[in-house]
Amino acid sequence: MSSEGLEDCTYGHPLVEKLVMFIAGEKFQREFELFFLQHCRKFGQDEEHSLEFTEIHQEFEMMFNSRLEEFCEREKVTKEEFYERCKEANTTDVKASHYLKIMMCSADYPEFVALMRVMRKLHGDRLDRQDRNAEGVAQLDGWSL
Repeated sequence: MSSEGLEDCTYGHPLVEKLVMFIAGEKFQREFELFFLQHCRKFGQDEEHSLEFTEIHQEFEMMFNSRLEEFCEREKVTKEEFYERCKEANTTDVKASHYLKIMMCSADYPEFVALMRVMRKLHGDRLDRQDRNAEGVAQLDGWSL
């Protein structure tokens, strides 16, 4: 999701509007897209969850929290002020409330695992093919004719 086309998305709360634009920005989107692509193949469809899932989720949370801190610094608000304003927006702005709920779902472990499994379905085969092709090219590079 890029910030293009989001200029007309207005929220009743200016901080949430800025947050939406920040999250939709190319830097944020690219970083998280790479993270999802790097890890999605580890998430199978079986019901069992490995310790690795928890570790990947913790890495995701640290990355996400780091970006939120960056946002707060940029907007010159403390984390406490940020959470208070989000709480206020959640009760006064239906559109902001919906966006904030979606954003917070990503921090929920079961929602995160479900997202990673969707990403695996969408991209896993393509990533596997790319790996096989890269291995084949690397092997061929060592051959001489």
